[in-house]
Amino acid sequence: MWRITFIAREFFRSFQKNLLKDLLLAAIFSISLVMAVLMCSYYFDLGEKYEDMTQQVGDRTWCNLNFLIEENIGISNALATASGCQDMMDYYEALHASEECPIFSLNTQQGLYMRENDVKAFWGDKDYQRVVDKSQNLPITGTFGEDEVCSLLNIQSVQMDWRAYRLFGLKVQEGEGFTEQNLELPQASMPVPILLGSAYKGIIGIGDRLEACFWNDVFSCQVIGILEEGESVPEFGRLDSGTCQLDTAIVFPFGIRLSEPPQSLKESKKFAYLACLALDCGIAQVKDGHINQQANIFYETAKSFGTPAVHLIGTSLGMEFFRKESAASVKMLLILTLALICFAFYGLLVTFYDKVQSNSRTYGIYLMNGCPLPIILVSCLTEAALILFPSVLLGRAVFTYETIGMAYRMDIAIWMVCGFAGLSFLVGAAFIAYLMKGVNTEHFIRQKE
Repeated sequence: MWRITFIAREFFRSFQKNLLKDLLLAAIFSISLVMAVLMCSYYFDLGEKYEDMTQQVGDRTWCNLNFLIEENIGISNALATASGCQDMMDYYEALHASEECPIFSLNTQQGLYMRENDVKAFWGDKDYQRVVDKSQNLPITGTFGEDEVCSLLNIQSVQMDWRAYRLFGLKVQEGEGFTEQNLELPQASMPVPILLGSAYKGIIGIGDRLEACFWNDVFSCQVIGILEEGESVPEFGRLDSGTCQLDTAIVFPFGIRLSEPPQSLKESKKFAYLACLALDCGIAQVKDGHINQQANIFYETAKSFGTPAVHLIGTSLGMEFFRKESAASVKMLLILTLALICFAFYGLLVTFYDKVQSNSRTYGIYLMNGCPLPIILVSCLTEAALILFPSVLLGRAVFTYETIGMAYRMDIAIWMVCGFAGLSFLVGAAFIAYLMKGVNTEHFIRQKE
């Protein structure tokens, strides 16, 4: 019992004497530890990414793309001018041109709106309900485009680009499927090529035209192919999820290219927003270990076009925190972090060196009266642990789901917090033990305070 009392008394005596130094060291260690974890996460793949939203296929990781909610204002501003619309389309083309990181676009959740009268005109006395979206199978009165108000039906639809069409091996029984060539339109006024599910066979034929509203934009469409019966694609593009049957769906194309720039802002905005939606529903096939680098490429490419950057799901926590910073800025932060860590360790070592030197006479008296050296060491180590403990608390507070609002594997970051704190404690313990090594009690007593 006396040992515990001695340790507590000696700890409080020393901590009170070095109160300001200890509090300052605790603050420095807390900041440097959090920055160290973020820097390591930025430059290394720690495994704390959205594991439930990425999938491994061969030697590549498939990561979803999207524009974050905070980018909505930037997108609206970018699409407010003809040049901004062209920049968005160029950004899309630049990303899709990459061979190092192939991108395909697929959306299985969004329907198309058609006029009820147009649907009835195609289907006649046949039942068209099987192609209507099951969640909204009754007609609604709404705006078709900007001015026309009419009765609308929500038609089952899937949107994909030619890469997704080829990747999932879809086949047509009539006409042709999506290709890089037929998704390039000479002019914006030309009809958009679409594919139909097998349920449309005998109802709408190859070459027939129809009008459909997709995200408030009306597109003139022309049927170029009818899919074989039973064709399907994975929900959300995930191979480990369910499938979306295409027999009763209209397949609308992503990745439409225009040979000539649109003549009006209205047309420019329509196709630019379609390119934006294609990126928002994109899936990137990233080489293992290159996710952070690829995210940086997406950001730098967007910066060169002056458009909002598409977000690559699967990046590390550090990349998320610094995604709007340039590589040079992050390197500067890294240098500052290293300097702060070095200063923190220097402060810790100097503090305990001064502590041992200033208390050498007291320690000598303790030893001469039979107090074991390990007991003195424990009191010093308790003070070191108290200095480091706030950094662990701050790290756990920062790297939690509630704090940052992201579904990362926070256990990795928290493990690193505890690991850095533990390493710092071991360094301090080793230094204190070195100072106490080979203690000469007579020398301690003779030393002047």
